[in-house]
Amino acid sequence: MSRSGREEVVVYPEIKTTDRDGNPHTRPDSVGITTSATVHPMGFSGTAARRAEMDNEGHLSEQVCVIYFPREDDSISHPLGPQSAVVWKGEKWQLFGHGKQFNGSRRTRHISYQMKRS
Repeated sequence: MSRSGREEVVVYPEIKTTDRDGNPHTRPDSVGITTSATVHPMGFSGTAARRAEMDNEGHLSEQVCVIYFPREDDSISHPLGPQSAVVWKGEKWQLFGHGKQFNGSRRTRHISYQMKRS
């Protein structure tokens, strides 16, 4: 993977906690990890884009990006959960879904995540 196009982000990994009733749940950690990542906008099909606009009547648009981290970065060595959050360019983004594992050569394998602006 190329080193070009990397930007600084702050990642708040998913942590497991228990509420006052003893029920387990997950949430983003309150302490962030500053690291570099590659971020790309993700395209929508025409139907998805129109539906996103119609749901909010054009006032709020959904932005989705794909993010992945360099292999050599040990600070994000474990897969992130869907409750993880990312601050990129001063804006908070929420990961959704689980990461997609891309297996390949040692140089090209990575895990990519989708994130929405929250």
